[in-house]
Amino acid sequence: MMIFYRPEQTAPNLGTISPSASKPQLVMDDWRRLGVLTADNVRSFAPLTRDDFKRVHHPQMVDDVLDLKRRNGFRNTDAAIAASLPYTSGSMVAAARWALQNCRSACSPTSGFHHAHFDEPEGYCTFNGLMVTAVKLLDEGLVRTVAILDCDVHEGSGTEDIINRLGLQSQIQHHSMGGHFQTREQVGTDAAHFKTWLQQALTQCMQADLVLYQASADPHMDDPLGGVLTGREMLERDNAVFRTLKHMPLVWNLAGGYQRDAAGSIEPVLQRHRMTLLSWLGVCASEAAVGVCASQPVGSNSTALPWAHGPVCAWLGDLPAEHASTQAERVLSACAVLSKESEATGSRLIHGPVQLLQRRLKLGYTHTLALIQQLQALGVLSPGVQMPDLDCKTEGDAGGGTK
Repeated sequence: MMIFYRPEQTAPNLGTISPSASKPQLVMDDWRRLGVLTADNVRSFAPLTRDDFKRVHHPQMVDDVLDLKRRNGFRNTDAAIAASLPYTSGSMVAAARWALQNCRSACSPTSGFHHAHFDEPEGYCTFNGLMVTAVKLLDEGLVRTVAILDCDVHEGSGTEDIINRLGLQSQIQHHSMGGHFQTREQVGTDAAHFKTWLQQALTQCMQADLVLYQASADPHMDDPLGGVLTGREMLERDNAVFRTLKHMPLVWNLAGGYQRDAAGSIEPVLQRHRMTLLSWLGVCASEAAVGVCASQPVGSNSTALPWAHGPVCAWLGDLPAEHASTQAERVLSACAVLSKESEATGSRLIHGPVQLLQRRLKLGYTHTLALIQQLQALGVLSPGVQMPDLDCKTEGDAGGGTK
């Protein structure tokens, strides 16, 4: 698990519907409260230069935007936004370099890329950090092919424009969810059409040297500019990406998300990004624990599985730290009981996880399902334990549940 962040990649939100400029710091603050950030998994990086941007954008546009002579993707000439741009794309490039060097996944907590065209900032996107990253690494000979998996509900029009302008169709795959799914009817019942598209895209991504994944929050049903996937389906999306591509160099970012709560905060967006983080964390932890898993039986007690304690604590981040730790021990201990019960009875639907997690920890249905899936990925909960389809889902749970 490695995240590439510097405070300079954040700029104040100027009151637009998009929180992209200020979101990096808000997301990092949220993840810090979860207890998953350490000095070892957050790295600094060097900002990009004007020449880096000019490789994929019209040189005059680059100079005019950075010199505050032309409007950026937010349709203003704010100096703070201009100053953040070398760092947002710089985060992507640094994360990609690390992913390639380590053949693992990394995170760039950034947004605002895929609508930026060759010669025009658009849709809260000024410079296309996806294309800057891909082309820079291609130029340096570090990759032969790059796949861009864009799961934002809006089409990556700027990405497509730059690929076509520079003639990079044979070197850069571009899979844009927004080019296929704009309505719930188009994604299909239980998102079947979307899942088919995603699996096909992932199969092609496996042929690339590097994958850039836009793990957008705006496909969520409650997003004012999205509204096609439930919280559960978005979790399945992230799980599919991270598990399928877990042995490949991959960088994921935040992309879009426009929900607000009653107080006007972007907590609903932060919740969506939190779920993506935890999906990723579960895969990272399971990979790190391969050696331990091989020597420990499924459902072993928590003291024998110290590597699982942190991920479970992350799911309980809304509790005070000392309570989260205690509850994590309870969850891991319960896993041993549930695994044995499942294996002894042959039952695949155990009510225990719901009783333990929903009632004791007050998790919503989707969060409960997500935690069970992560525990299974970590190897501490038997694959036989599944969520029953109970009538105990709280209001709004189809869209992600409450915590």
